[in-house]
Amino acid sequence: PFEQVVDAVGPVRSAARHPLFQVMLSLQNNAAGALELPGLRVEALRLGRYRSLPCDLLLDLTEADGGLEGSLVYALDLFDHATAERLAECFARFLADATARPTRPVRELDLLSPAERHTVLTEWGGPAAGSAPLGGSVPSAGSVPRWFREQVARTPDAVAVLQGARQVTYRELDARVERLAR
Repeated sequence: PFEQVVDAVGPVRSAARHPLFQVMLSLQNNAAGALELPGLRVEALRLGRYRSLPCDLLLDLTEADGGLEGSLVYALDLFDHATAERLAECFARFLADATARPTRPVRELDLLSPAERHTVLTEWGGPAAGSAPLGGSVPSAGSVPRWFREQVARTPDAVAVLQGARQVTYRELDARVERLAR
């Protein structure tokens, strides 16, 4: 049961957040039916604001005029406008690439702009970074679990996660992942 999973993982929980999911994608792709009532003119209104957000991040899309239109609604205490805007741009870039190259596997579709890709691969992941993941290089094929296992084997005592003064090594993180998987 979900409650036992939550108890086993022991996350910090807030009554203000939904415990099961934090992100929701809503796609309305059915044609809106016409509502006809005698003596009344009825038209659908799209609400621009939510009084109560059901999750931390909500992408609400509707098919319209052969494309998609929508809104990104986010918790203001978790996201600033620039972050939400960047998330929306990444998703739009992903959708554009998926439609331009429909036979490509999802893992090969673009999320980043050329400038962002340069920053991630060259500035953050280059030799000058020193502590770049995966030894400063980005693998061209494989899976994240395989890359992670290789990194654990190469540098088990290197810091994998840093939060304030708290550090977790790759060996410790691997043990936690295995415990969670079991």
